[in-house]
Amino acid sequence: MVYGVLELKEKYVPNKVEEAKKVFQTTDSQHPGVKKLFSRPEVIKILIDGLFKT
Repeated sequence: MVYGVLELKEKYVPNKVEEAKKVFQTTDSQHPGVKKLFSRPEVIKILIDGLFKT
């Protein structure tokens, strides 16, 4: 049953380097937080693949 259809007009793409600098004060990929941040999939991919738990 379809409840609605959304039309995607633009896609938010996070700036992971800037986020790492602001949150962890480093972009060193050996830092555990930076490593996890850089390994995260894109937001739209999570929604499309059904990985977003509702």
